[in-house]
Amino acid sequence: MEYTMRLYYICLLMAFFPLILFGQANLPLPECYHTYDEARDELYALEEQYPTMAKVHIIGYSQLEAIPIYALQISNDVQQLEGTWNRPALLFVGQVHAEEVLGLQITLSNAKEILQNNLTTPYIKWINQLDTWWVPTLNPEGHNVVTANLDTSYRKNKRDNNENGIFDFDTRVGYDIDGVDINRNFDFNWTHGDTLMQPGGTEVYYYYRGPAPMSESEIHAIKALSDQKKFVYSICWHSSRSGNFSEKVYYSFNWKDVRPSPDFAFAQSIGQGVATSILKENGQPYEYYPNASRRGAFHDWMYKEYGTFQLLIEVGTSNLQPEEPLMLDTVERASEGVWWMLNRALNYSTDVPSTSMLTGTVKDSVTGDVLEAEIIIPEKHAPWFVARTSSPDTGRFWKALPQGNYTIHARKKGYWDAEIDNVTVYNTGRTTRNIDLSPKESANLHGYVISNGMSIPAKIIIKDFIPDELNVIGGYQYQGYEGTYPIEIWSNGRYP
Repeated sequence: MEYTMRLYYICLLMAFFPLILFGQANLPLPECYHTYDEARDELYALEEQYPTMAKVHIIGYSQLEAIPIYALQISNDVQQLEGTWNRPALLFVGQVHAEEVLGLQITLSNAKEILQNNLTTPYIKWINQLDTWWVPTLNPEGHNVVTANLDTSYRKNKRDNNENGIFDFDTRVGYDIDGVDINRNFDFNWTHGDTLMQPGGTEVYYYYRGPAPMSESEIHAIKALSDQKKFVYSICWHSSRSGNFSEKVYYSFNWKDVRPSPDFAFAQSIGQGVATSILKENGQPYEYYPNASRRGAFHDWMYKEYGTFQLLIEVGTSNLQPEEPLMLDTVERASEGVWWMLNRALNYSTDVPSTSMLTGTVKDSVTGDVLEAEIIIPEKHAPWFVARTSSPDTGRFWKALPQGNYTIHARKKGYWDAEIDNVTVYNTGRTTRNIDLSPKESANLHGYVISNGMSIPAKIIIKDFIPDELNVIGGYQYQGYEGTYPIEIWSNGRYP
């Protein structure tokens, strides 16, 4: 009898073990979450209802199925603002990983609330002073997998990794052969991300970085938008399946706790402000930490590429897809962090400790034409920054800085550099410093590259801050600008 009872217990345990191990991945998504079509329709409904304040943009398409990726722009005259930088721009991305559906709900809710309250404070200030962009999902392919209940634990897009023409997914977490983790595909530290069949764990496909940096069309979409707008602040929503990172805010960066970003203290203040505005389910504020890993992540890439202060927020708990009451409560609590960031970008607000910001316009000192020029703040600069430039349309630049004294260095090819010292940025609003650049005269450089009296093939590098290269055989002629430049000459098998 004792043997029979033990055997029955063991069989019962074995029968239920798969449900315990994999059951969460197979639970259907609650019906309170927007499908892709519902989210798209809501964006267009807002545009129709508020035509002067809301405009829907298709910013790109998904990798495999070419599904449109939508963004909603909100400002007080979206037609006039399109393509310009008359005011600071902010970006809010609801979803990158497919199973993490809470962020899409937050993003749609925020956009709708702002527009519905457009005549009351603070909403009217955000509409009149800012240019905000709301992307409900950057991963429509993966979102459709989740909302169709094919696999509610699915994470990636649907790239056909094995090129068999079949969508290879597995309801076990981490075993989906197809797809790329979009948040590992950016080209800043992409090399440190996971390869396909990453050794040393059970989630062998979960974090796949893709076949090459910036290989995914979803990345191209957000890059094209960011190239145009060069956002000052941003939030990208995530959720933590393990719960290890839940209800935390991450900012850029302090790699391995020994390599902080040049703007580390300021980024920390933004992370702290947003985090302490959002309450956890237990009523305590969210925690905030610097990003310590290097894996081709969106927020670090935005900082390197544009100087954008983007926060990665792990919203909710390990219960990634809660039922409607908790979902709505989570959306309401998380929105407080969004409101804090919007207030931080205003010209002035008593709801945040500081609204410090540096701005200005760059022009040609002779013609008065606006210029796209590189703007460098030496106190907050690194050699690996991509050039942070003023708008080609308006000459306007924006730089979020803490209160303090700074130097502004502006440069553009064909112009003499300009520098403004002792620029004081205050907590109480925006500091404006306009810059005029003086054009250089045209100049011509010509000569010959020879060896033993014979013309030879060579590469000549004129080392302006944006170098020019000439591939020549013997004689050369270069049309440039006046000034003193180092010149390098290279030829295979020869010394200078």
